[in-house]
Amino acid sequence: MISLIKNLDKVQKTILIFTLILSLNSLFHYYPNFFWDLNVYSQAVEFYLKDISPYREITELRFVYSPYVLIVLSFFGEYFYLWMISIYILILVISLNNKYTQELLLYSLISAPIFYNDFLIKSFAGGNLTIFLHLLVIAASSQLVNRKFFLFGIIVLTVSIIKPYFLAYLGLGVFLYPSFKKLFMHSSAIIISWALIFYSQFYFFNELSNDFLASLNSQIIGSDEGSGKDIGISIYSILANFTERGKALIFHFLSIIAIAYISFYKLQSIFFSLTKENKVKFLFFFSLILVTLSNPRMKVYDYWIVSGASTGLIFILLREIPNLYGKSKIYIFTGAIFYTIYMFSKANMHSVSAYRVYVILLILLLLIFYSKKLILRKSESKLAKE
Repeated sequence: MISLIKNLDKVQKTILIFTLILSLNSLFHYYPNFFWDLNVYSQAVEFYLKDISPYREITELRFVYSPYVLIVLSFFGEYFYLWMISIYILILVISLNNKYTQELLLYSLISAPIFYNDFLIKSFAGGNLTIFLHLLVIAASSQLVNRKFFLFGIIVLTVSIIKPYFLAYLGLGVFLYPSFKKLFMHSSAIIISWALIFYSQFYFFNELSNDFLASLNSQIIGSDEGSGKDIGISIYSILANFTERGKALIFHFLSIIAIAYISFYKLQSIFFSLTKENKVKFLFFFSLILVTLSNPRMKVYDYWIVSGASTGLIFILLREIPNLYGKSKIYIFTGAIFYTIYMFSKANMHSVSAYRVYVILLILLLLIFYSKKLILRKSESKLAKE
């Protein structure tokens, strides 16, 4: 991590210093009420050990993890917090020893003052298990997905029992694994195994599983209007306010496929102009964005991946593409300053809508189109000289 910080340019280091100040401000905002999600897990375990269904009893911040997860958590007993925090620390240590997760975390922090968000800090402050599972899978994917995909799939299978939408990480193989035939076979085996394990809960713990579904339904779906409750800001959640949920879900996934297709078509000339190291990084970060966006219930502990990976891609383009850095950094950072001032004047950091994720993606998209234009112009001028 220290070597990464040393390699940052002056602009990035200045932003990082500003980020640390904002992060301290965010932590003071949450103090002393940290780990509110962890408190829900602990409360659920207490109810379960008393032979009471936590899915029925906890009605505010609901417990929406499956019975198998609840049973495993109950093994921690009176040492619940000690075990959970130890697991969190272990995952952080693993993540911080991985180059790609280091960079993703760093760029997510850098995105905070540029795009005025506290996604990463809020995720850690809440103690939600999801952010740590993301870190674990991302660290594993950068090491295994292009060489030992089945082993990576076992890790995805395990965490998907906890969070089913983590199966989307198998999609990284589409971009990073060389053999499509093996990818399809391994992915199919993992998805079938997940389905058998997940739905076996209804055979072994039928009443508890039905309570789990009812709690999940109440937490996520709610009324029949709009996208539902506690749904986050995904493409689905926006579309569901204008059409039926089923149609919105179909359009959500079609949008992700369209974004992937158009972007890769536009990215080809840019990709081949990058250095070897940045090619891998660029493809990895871009794949992470698509995987995260595919989640119809994308929430704050998912947003940080999109903001971090997008910021990383923006800086790769600024460094690598000829004539882009000098011209674009002035417009980007001037715009970011005005955007930040505007957001400060409108609302507190913690209550501003997560639509800012799409502001980051829009800037990345504009840079991609502008970068391609510059590369084509350079190629044309080279051909003219010859």
